[in-house]
Amino acid sequence: MNAKVRRKMESKMEDNKKTINPEKEENTAEGNTASEQAGEAAEETAIEETAVEAAEEIAKEEPAEDAVAEETAEETAEEEPAEDTTGSDQTKELAEEEAAAEIIVEFSLEESPVDIAATEEKVVKKKPIKKILQGRVISNKPDKTIIVNVVRKVAHPLYKKYYNQSKKFMAHDENNECNTGDSVRIKECRPLSARKRWELLDILERAK
Repeated sequence: MNAKVRRKMESKMEDNKKTINPEKEENTAEGNTASEQAGEAAEETAIEETAVEAAEEIAKEEPAEDAVAEETAEETAEEEPAEDTTGSDQTKELAEEEAAAEIIVEFSLEESPVDIAATEEKVVKKKPIKKILQGRVISNKPDKTIIVNVVRKVAHPLYKKYYNQSKKFMAHDENNECNTGDSVRIKECRPLSARKRWELLDILERAK
């Protein structure tokens, strides 16, 4: 700002000198010292006026420049928060993606193919549940074999009335303990003959 003031003051001083110098030459030619003094005073007043005018012009220009600078500062301040918000959103998304990748890696490490195969083997190795039936011995003539009659109640599909349904099973009696009329329990087992796939579990009640 000082350089502008100096330039304007110098330019106006030169203009004043050009206008004042002809009067000076006339006065010197006449040899009038009073006119010289008046010319010097006029020069001083002209310089002061030019300085004041230059200062006023600069003072007018300064507020406009300050207003422009403030507007640019406000615009930059408004743009910066938007950039910060976009940056924070991007960082959040990256953090979520990294967390998801870590969870997937941990899950893959925990459930390896070896572990899955081991669990499948355990499921396969589980013993099947064997059926147990209760009935009454109707024959013990075959050696180490008894024929058990099992009665169960069944609902009629149409009339919804319960009725008795009986079925005969051949069971293995290792010690020939059972007699006709005994109430026994039999358990499912491996095939022991063509029709015998049950074995005696225990005797509940003896025949009277």
